[in-house]
Amino acid sequence: MARLCFIDWDHQRLTALVAECSRNRAKIIDSWSEETDLSPNPVMAEELGQHLKNRLKERKQTVTGLVALVGRDRLVVRDQKYPTVTQNEEPGLVRLLTTREILDDPNDVVIDYQPWPSQTTKSEQRALVYVLRREMLATYESIAKAAGAKLVGLCPRAMGLAASMPPGTGSRGLIAIGLGWRELLVVRDGAVELDRGLAQAETMPQEARRGFAVFGTTGGTPPGRIFTAGASLQELDRLGEALELAVEELEGIEGAGAPVPGGASLLAVAGMAKAWSREQPGVDFVHPRMPRNEVSDSRKRLYLYGGAAAALLAMIGAAFWWHTGNKENQIVRMQGDLDKLKQENLRFVEDEKRMKELANWDTANWLEELVDLASRVTDTKKMLVTEIVATPTQAVAGQTSPYTGRLEVKGILPDGTGDENELEKLDKQLRSAGPEGYYLTKLRRTGKIFNFEVLVKPRSPADYDLVPPAKKVDPKTTKDAVGKSDKNDEKEKLGGPQDDKDAPAKTNLKTESKPSAKEVKK
Repeated sequence: MARLCFIDWDHQRLTALVAECSRNRAKIIDSWSEETDLSPNPVMAEELGQHLKNRLKERKQTVTGLVALVGRDRLVVRDQKYPTVTQNEEPGLVRLLTTREILDDPNDVVIDYQPWPSQTTKSEQRALVYVLRREMLATYESIAKAAGAKLVGLCPRAMGLAASMPPGTGSRGLIAIGLGWRELLVVRDGAVELDRGLAQAETMPQEARRGFAVFGTTGGTPPGRIFTAGASLQELDRLGEALELAVEELEGIEGAGAPVPGGASLLAVAGMAKAWSREQPGVDFVHPRMPRNEVSDSRKRLYLYGGAAAALLAMIGAAFWWHTGNKENQIVRMQGDLDKLKQENLRFVEDEKRMKELANWDTANWLEELVDLASRVTDTKKMLVTEIVATPTQAVAGQTSPYTGRLEVKGILPDGTGDENELEKLDKQLRSAGPEGYYLTKLRRTGKIFNFEVLVKPRSPADYDLVPPAKKVDPKTTKDAVGKSDKNDEKEKLGGPQDDKDAPAKTNLKTESKPSAKEVKK
């Protein structure tokens, strides 16, 4: 008897169930659901596995294997039609047809499928094919390893939901609602024939009705009974009105409790435990259906098919390469568009960063502060400012201050005319400015040298109402100076001399004769 842990970890919520599975029997030991910071991803796989290990240790549970469920939004699901072949050839044929219709490299994905239980014709079969990226399989393997267990199964969530439905025949529908996800299923004789996601919106009932109707038009059998899991009473009423059928609520599995609104994940892991005990998981990416080696009869059949394949290849070779070339060109164009979008995204991130910095910028209006200071210091003979330093303040220990600027004013009191009362007057004016106080001041003096430290609150430019006084000019002096200038300009135009006071000073140069040769000899 193996003790396994079944998990559904999606949309930052972990739903787990511990059960002992034997042949046709699953005994549920423990179950829980909790919110987490992350969902399974390749980068944080080991940390997530350690978290699961700690939770199992806290609940005193020891498991040997891990079975994980994958949500519909992490899978590619296709309704695949294919000709009737032997069971040994079927997996290879389904894989070939599926890889031709997806863009991923076949080596980068894991493919498994579940055939429909009822076929329309003997020559054609249908199956619901699931495609999972191989990196997700590696992620869950890392989670299981970090949790101290082995990944023994990785299945679509729809397989667990289908197994939780009551026994019955015919086509039946299921609308499962979890926290962050919604899925629409059609189950026939225990096999899933339709698996699609539903939107998280008010139009969910109408979308479910449309999904069932489209399924009926594509060769499927519309469900005769419809069940729900995890739906609220309001959602039940809306589904009944939209589908025009009686909607039945699934009962909880023994040991797992009754489903609650948004709690379909617990029902899914309990159903998977039930299916695992019967060795009928449906689709398992750890052990997908693979083609087996053929016996001698298959070898003979291979030779017979060889000639037909060669002729078919000759006819469709050109069309195949043309189709492949178009796909490659599309991939190149899409890759170029993706690189362009990445570059634009980086530019938008930088722009957003700069906009946030501008939005958070809040400091004093320094030009207005300088005008305000000049309005208060009017007589430089009594007090002379020699240096002004303005800096923004920063938050201390995460605490912001209403004073966002710091102003340092340095100066001296001139000899003979300096007045200490001007300093006290300026300090008093700054402290009393504004209804709530625009400034906090601190005055330090060393002899006639003073230093003002002023903390400044930001305010609107309209709140600055001080204007520096205009310089007084003697009208008589201004009039004489203007008249004298006009007079000199008129004399220059006439070519006459200027006033003696304004004329350049004359220089008298005294010249001396050069001594003769006789005089030099004497």
